[in-house]
Parts: sequence; C-alpha cells; structure tokens
Amino acid sequence: MIFISQHQIDSWLLEDIQGGDITTRALDIGQRHGVMTFSHRQGGCVSGIAIALQMLRTPGLEVMVNLRDGDIAQPGDQLLSARGTASGLESCAKCP
Repeated sequence: MIFISQHQIDSWLLEDIQGGDITTRALDIGQRHGVMTFSHRQGGCVSGIAIALQMLRTPGLEVMVNLRDGDIAQPGDQLLSARGTASGLESCAKCP
C-alpha cells in the first residue's frame, strides 16, 4: 500500500475547494444529503481504494467499500460509495 500523508490529502482537497463550490452555495444545498458512487469503467485490478477512503473521510463522509485494492473488477462494478452533505461530497468530486 502507498502511504499518503494527511497533510497531502488536505492539500489536494484545499486546492479544489478554495472558497467552496459556487453552485452549492448559490442553491443553498450544502447541508442536503446525497450519495456519490465510484465504478470501474473497464474492469481489471482495483487500486487506489485506501487513498480514496482517506480522502473521502476527511470532510466527514461515510464510505461503504465494495471492492478492495488488488481485487479484480468487472466493467461497471461499483468500487465504493460515499454518503454525506452536498458540500462534503462536492469537496471530493474533483480530486485527483
């Protein structure tokens, strides 16, 4: 497993969310709850789940993991999903 420091995760998140998301603010939906899912496009070996967990949990999202690093996914298999506020979900939507 590759170790990514919490400092690096915070830097990536802050790079994308400086000032917040204008649409979320304009629609005043930041406290509404939602779900974001991640699926494997082509199938193959799964990687990056541990880092995704760390990143998604940082803004307080609840994460459900379906496949782990090293598992083999079929095209379209759901890797994980995250639940939380719209502002929390948006903070992770564009991350690397």
